[in-house]
Amino acid sequence: MLFEGCEESGSRDLPYYMDKLSARIGTPDLICCLDAGCGNYEQLWMTTSLRGNVAVNLTVEVMSEGAHSGTSSGIVPSSFRICRELLSRVEDERSGLVVPPQFHVEVPKSRVEQTEIAAGILGDIVVRQFPFVEGAHPVAKDAPISEHVLARTWRPALSVTGCDGLPPTRVAGNVMLPSTKLKMSMRLPPTLDATQAAQSLEAILTRDPPQGARVTLEKVAVGNGGHPSGDSRPDAPQMDMAPPSPQAKGALRFARWREPFPTAPGPLLPVVSCAACARRMGLMRGLSCALLPLQAGTRHSRPSG
Repeated sequence: MLFEGCEESGSRDLPYYMDKLSARIGTPDLICCLDAGCGNYEQLWMTTSLRGNVAVNLTVEVMSEGAHSGTSSGIVPSSFRICRELLSRVEDERSGLVVPPQFHVEVPKSRVEQTEIAAGILGDIVVRQFPFVEGAHPVAKDAPISEHVLARTWRPALSVTGCDGLPPTRVAGNVMLPSTKLKMSMRLPPTLDATQAAQSLEAILTRDPPQGARVTLEKVAVGNGGHPSGDSRPDAPQMDMAPPSPQAKGALRFARWREPFPTAPGPLLPVVSCAACARRMGLMRGLSCALLPLQAGTRHSRPSG
């Protein structure tokens, strides 16, 4: 048995050991990924799709060095404000929804139907699992549970995960900042080409810079998602969604678990890493991935941008 334990660091060591031990591994019948989350402890949850991801650094520069806000504000534009304006090109600041149509896809009918059933099984734990402060609520406050599930599995979403250029409040003075740098994570629908999405994102954010600011975009990571049918991209993880065998059903009954149910978790890294390593060795044309319920998606689950 070979265990990958790099967590969010990108599985940097796994390809080496897959190559080194390829003769001993042979052709695997099954790769188990225990890190994609699950809906409850009563049954197995099979991954039907994975969202893609584009991570970028957006930098806005307006001066070569800082200046006193008493003399510069009102004349020099705020780099932070320009960042806000650029973000509004991608995300509606009121609804939190991604605006450009090129980041959206049509959700397959079968996935919509499965989502509705999964929502009936899970109930409001889909939103209650997150530690909202009092008064805060989901992006789509009154949406049905199935829409919340689709929002985190088949809809694009933008997250700002880091910022440079802003000093800590305890030491910040009356200085107009010369630049602001944001790290952003754009989650993509499973069937959307991540490379094209990254190109679209760069074009949207860097065209016609507001007030002549210097706007640059650095691509940090670009990764396709995966969907078992209708996805012809050569690097897309392929997930075999055949129904469980009689032996598997018997084992589940012995363990007093319900029959497995398909769902689509948020994390991208684990299955993509497994699929990449399998292709690297030329071992498999597809990937069968069993997801065991070791993570119930509670408030104690590890964060993932």
